[in-house]
Amino acid sequence: MPIDTAVLRHHLSPTDSPPPLKLGNTPLGDGDSAELQGLWVAPVVRRDGFDLLGGISFRRFQFATPAGAPVPNTLQSIAGVVGWQSRFADYRRAKIEALPGIYSDFNDVSGSDFNVPVILETAHELNPRVELGAQVMVNPFRKNLAIGTLGIT
Repeated sequence: MPIDTAVLRHHLSPTDSPPPLKLGNTPLGDGDSAELQGLWVAPVVRRDGFDLLGGISFRRFQFATPAGAPVPNTLQSIAGVVGWQSRFADYRRAKIEALPGIYSDFNDVSGSDFNVPVILETAHELNPRVELGAQVMVNPFRKNLAIGTLGIT
């Protein structure tokens, strides 16, 4: 059963990303962040070239915010994963996943913290160990409705 985990650390500073980090007119200075992610997704039902997927996703962002900054120092999400995956032509794959869950700082959870982003993905197998893929995440509650990526796995 596939399990995907990642621990990432990021550092943003005014010299790395001009202009300096700000919230409105309030300068935030340098910013360190860490990201912890755990994802478990597995086929629940398998039929000829068709998989019904189920799983769980956890993600936590930790920020080193300056004292008095009007932003949270952590954001977390815990979500279920429900999806469908199909292989065709022996080297192409299409997948759709919905991630219903809570996306919050978990200080005052309310109905507005519930969200269901959807991920659309396609991949072309270059060889048995390498895929070239494209992904779009559609999120109805985000300012930018869709964010896309390309990659090699």
